[in-house]
Amino acid sequence: MVLRYFTVQDALWAHFQIAKKVQDFDYKTLEQAVNAQYVLGDNGIDNLVARAANIYNLFCSTQPFPSYNSQLGFVLMAAFLKINGYDFVEQAEKQESLVTGSPNGLDATQLKGWIQPVQGHEPVNFPSTVKGLVKSINGLQKTA
Repeated sequence: MVLRYFTVQDALWAHFQIAKKVQDFDYKTLEQAVNAQYVLGDNGIDNLVARAANIYNLFCSTQPFPSYNSQLGFVLMAAFLKINGYDFVEQAEKQESLVTGSPNGLDATQLKGWIQPVQGHEPVNFPSTVKGLVKSINGLQKTA
């Protein structure tokens, strides 16, 4: 399986989609969080899930932006999974806890139980995936 990745510029664009404004950021911690998607090992499901959990955890812990870090971590984690053929099983309450920031981080084993492969996966567009995810987290936050 060939994995697809996002860039620092993609993360900046995704943050703008969430925050609706340009914010200062720490480039070093932003690059560190984005690079969480690159790890040694095979591209199997366990490694893919570990990479996704890493993305979320690093955005929440390093906080490269003054705000919206947990939301960005969730969007980039979900987008990373989606562009690589996986999607969340409908569990809005679990997704909502991630959007608002999980104080203990996200365990890869937990995450593995929350996702499933997309049948007949076709490559998806990163920007349209992010826009859809931002729309869904805005809906989650309005119901909270």
